Amino acid sequence: MPSSSSSQASSSQASSSKAVITRHAADASMVKEALNAAAKSTETHCSKGTSRSYQGHVKRALEYAAATADPEYRTAFTTISAHTPTVLLAFIASKCEQSGYTFKTAEGIRSALKQYFETTFNCQGDTWYCDDLNNWIGNPVFDPTFVKYYKSLKNRDGRSGVSKQSL
Repeated sequence: MPSSSSSQASSSQASSSKAVITRHAADASMVKEALNAAAKSTETHCSKGTSRSYQGHVKRALEYAAATADPEYRTAFTTISAHTPTVLLAFIASKCEQSGYTFKTAEGIRSALKQYFETTFNCQGDTWYCDDLNNWIGNPVFDPTFVKYYKSLKNRDGRSGVSKQSL
């Protein structure tokens, strides 16, 4: 027959184990709730106006790519490839160089497509390169050629435009 002290010890261990399991379940539940809240916050981090503007930019970019003659360019925004930043640059150039829109439009398009690539293709980080296994790493908006064009557009628009602050 077990002694009363060993009975108390095993009862205490069982209670302690239950408390640990309960605490871990509560911790896991809290973590899950926090992750859900973060996901919801991430989904809605833009105002409705910004989200609507982004949707318009993405829609027009997809239409632009689909209308190109080159079949590889047509899928540049539906399949990530080496052509994605090239078509992105061409789309922004068509808006800013040919249609006369300002850098603010380029900025909106870039932001919209950056978010689109992040959410649709999980393109993360502030780089863009092809690894040894031919996988594209990063986000196409960080392609060096695109970044160079984007900066030149920003500088050019800044020199020729009148600052709203100076008015």
